[in-house]
This record gives sequence, structure tokens and C-alpha cells, in this order.
Amino acid sequence: TIQLIFGVYDSGDGSLDSTTIIDGFNWSAEPAKTGTTDACLGGGTGTCDTCVSDASFGSGCCAAQWKSCQNNQSCAKLTGCLTLCNSNANCKQGCFTNNAAGKPLYDATLECLYGKVNVINSVGACGLVCK
Repeated sequence: TIQLIFGVYDSGDGSLDSTTIIDGFNWSAEPAKTGTTDACLGGGTGTCDTCVSDASFGSGCCAAQWKSCQNNQSCAKLTGCLTLCNSNANCKQGCFTNNAAGKPLYDATLECLYGKVNVINSVGACGLVCK
């Protein structure tokens, strides 16, 4: 016995209901894919780390942006520096100051992965699973 549970959460208001139509549903014995293909279509699947990894490497939809960043000395230094900072805001600011030339390529990678900053409904490859 297999039980499917579909949940629709209406968190916008208390007066309107939500409806979902599922069309073309198929069973498959193939394992589910995370990241690479699915992530690029609407905000990601799986865990945040898996989605980012799948989207950034190989044939992932953000691989070109990541590769451009890593092939640029300032952007590569920026990503390395930020990794060492963890959550220290002063350290991160220092990384951006010292590697300012790499910021445009870094921002392009983030935009691909997480969507445009301050743009409603811009989720990028992994913006939904990495909230």
C-alpha cells in the first residue's frame, strides 16, 4: 500500500482558498534526481548543499558562472576568504574590500543560485531550498 499526501498551504490570507491541479502524474521506478536538472527550473530540490553543489559543478545550470568566478583571481580569492570567515561580518566586509574586482562575478554566481536580490519571485536555481 502506498499513501500519497498532497499538502497545499495557504499562508497569504484567511479568506481565499487554494486549489491545485495535478496533470500528467506518472509513477516511475527511476530514482529521483536532485539539483542539476530540477533545481534549474524553480528554486531547487533536495537539501541546500546538494542543490548548490549540483547546480555549480559539471553540467549544472550555474556551472558557467561558478567557473568564471573561480577562473578570476579576485573572485577566487573572495570566495576563499568568505569561506574562512564563517559568520563574522567584519571578516566578510574585509574580504569584499580586499577583493572588490571579483565581486561582480561572485554576485553573478549568487544570482544564478539564489535569484536576484530584492526581486519578488526570483528564486534562482536553489533559492527555495536554501531559504
